[in-house]
Amino acid sequence: MATTMANEGTEGDPDVSRIAARIDQLIKENFKSEKIYYLARLGIELGEDRLILEKRTGKKLGHFIRENFDYEIGTGGQHKNVLYLIAPGASAGIATAAPPRYVPRFWAAFA
Repeated sequence: MATTMANEGTEGDPDVSRIAARIDQLIKENFKSEKIYYLARLGIELGEDRLILEKRTGKKLGHFIRENFDYEIGTGGQHKNVLYLIAPGASAGIATAAPPRYVPRFWAAFA
């Protein structure tokens, strides 16, 4: 069972520690109702904190989560570039449907 696990490297910078705690909170809140959590959505919800995190750590959000949390990360999409976190106890194959912006019907509305 995957659980969050803060890395000691986040403790040196108060902003990074605060953002890591916020990431943990957002992930746990999402997993109360969903089985997956797209990293793109997490980045949007973090807003300016995502930019601060990347600037202070020199790492993209996905890389930071891989190093500092114990969640399984799945990949999807045609080019395997859609990253998502998998809820503890959920199967890795649960994200068979594309996120809404990749659904052809969505893009047909703009044609």
